[in-house]
Amino acid sequence: MIVGGMGSMWGAVVAGLLLTQVQALASLVISPVWTDPIVFGTMVAFLVFRPQGLFGRLGHA
Repeated sequence: MIVGGMGSMWGAVVAGLLLTQVQALASLVISPVWTDPIVFGTMVAFLVFRPQGLFGRLGHA
């Protein structure tokens, strides 16, 4: 919900699918122990560059 944008159901679905793919690909490359920190880091990096979310609009409720 955070990455997808507040109030955007499609954003939450797409963000969930993208973060799941990041986690799956990370577990193939490195130890599965590090997948959660990588997903968290991806979320933080995404929100730094796009704070309104994937499909959300900043300032609208």
